[in-house]
Amino acid sequence: MPDRSDGLTIRFRPNAGRGDPERIRLEPRTDGKADYYEDAWNGCKWLPRGHDVVADLEIEGAVDGAAVLARPDGGESATDALREHLEAAFARAVEPGVREELREALQLLDAVEAGL
Repeated sequence: MPDRSDGLTIRFRPNAGRGDPERIRLEPRTDGKADYYEDAWNGCKWLPRGHDVVADLEIEGAVDGAAVLARPDGGESATDALREHLEAAFARAVEPGVREELREALQLLDAVEAGL
């Protein structure tokens, strides 16, 4: 069984932030392909919307298999865009568990930038 930590999850809120959250998951398979899942949040849990198996997968902007957020305005740090996205998500989050996870992610980002 492949290591699920090699997977990629993209969470987003369509319609300029007014829609329900959605996510796309890509998980490696033992046959060298990847499982592609689409899910929608119904307020309580993620509901599957679709699934497919993909043979060719290319993630633009990826470094060593990890997604990279790049600032189009040439920010001072490679993590500036990530911090902006996390802080915006934290400001919008209303669920205590989600806020705590985002707070921890921001603390981890602080540690990464400090070289810890």
